[in-house]
Amino acid sequence: MKKILFLLISLPVILINSCRTDFDVNAEWEDISVVYCLLNPKDSVHYVKVNKVFLGEMDAYEMAKYSDSVNYEEATVVLEFYKDGMLEGSYQFVKTTDIVKEDGIFSTENNIIYKYSGMISSDGNYVLRINIPGKEEITAETNMISSLTVLNPQPGKRVNFAKYETPFITKWKSSKNARLYEIAIYFKYYEIKDGGTPVLKTIKWVQPSEQSKTAAGDEDMQQVINGQSFFNFVFATISAEEGYNDPSIKRVIKRKTFTFEFVLGGEDLNTFIEVNRPSNGIVQEKPAFTNINNGIGVFSCRFNHSLVGLETFTGTIDSLHAGVITGGLNFMSEAETTVFWGNNPSLD
Repeated sequence: MKKILFLLISLPVILINSCRTDFDVNAEWEDISVVYCLLNPKDSVHYVKVNKVFLGEMDAYEMAKYSDSVNYEEATVVLEFYKDGMLEGSYQFVKTTDIVKEDGIFSTENNIIYKYSGMISSDGNYVLRINIPGKEEITAETNMISSLTVLNPQPGKRVNFAKYETPFITKWKSSKNARLYEIAIYFKYYEIKDGGTPVLKTIKWVQPSEQSKTAAGDEDMQQVINGQSFFNFVFATISAEEGYNDPSIKRVIKRKTFTFEFVLGGEDLNTFIEVNRPSNGIVQEKPAFTNINNGIGVFSCRFNHSLVGLETFTGTIDSLHAGVITGGLNFMSEAETTVFWGNNPSLD
């Protein structure tokens, strides 16, 4: 009995790490192409991953060790840009192996991916065309996300997590062609050991994803962030480090300590993630989703927008220093922090 294994590729917003090795194939085998690509108008380099479903008499895990089981020898990958229905540009992708694949089930040899270096427009839509010798042309289409309007926080405004009874509320307007929203909050601080040179540290705190009702845009959206959760996350992250409670280490927040990064995903990407999300119910079988013609996978869009260098209030500094959650992490008091900032203006 022959066995089949579908190769699923990790992408910037998604990670799929499951596979099937015992799917019995009774019909004649057909070569199926697997394509993944997310376009972001803010990226200067764009990638398309093209692989294939493979089949053989060996165990699927054994076959996965060989690069020729998942890679095509050659493929032509072209991205076409259309505006108002008219072809405005065409971009040729080149084959590269400069992205090293992490060790795992699949071969790390010749991790072939297709690359285009250059900025692309967000004012239109794109058609992906892939031609592989002996196969029908593979095509897919996506529109783009071009902007995001954030209502809170605002540049120059402070962020306060110290008031547990008053959560911090992030607010924004949904963007046209986007359905998926994820916020990552970056908290920056310095560590100083034995009065030495300050070392900048960053904690990334990812919030649960949110979905807009439609992809039409201009929908009021918000995410409530509990202040106590911030201090819990800071403590959990720092206390996981070896020697975190070394009394010779002092910590002090950066003056411009917070960055809010919004990552948006298109409607097809949102559907793809929803379909592949683990099921909590008794029925585990789910409908398949792909927007790739003559193949499987997803071709969609993403967008990122960041608010950088947001300051905080005295209450947050004092809570880091003496609060019941983070009081043992040796953060400087508000007075010590003010002195540090004054003595180190270049470390803003």
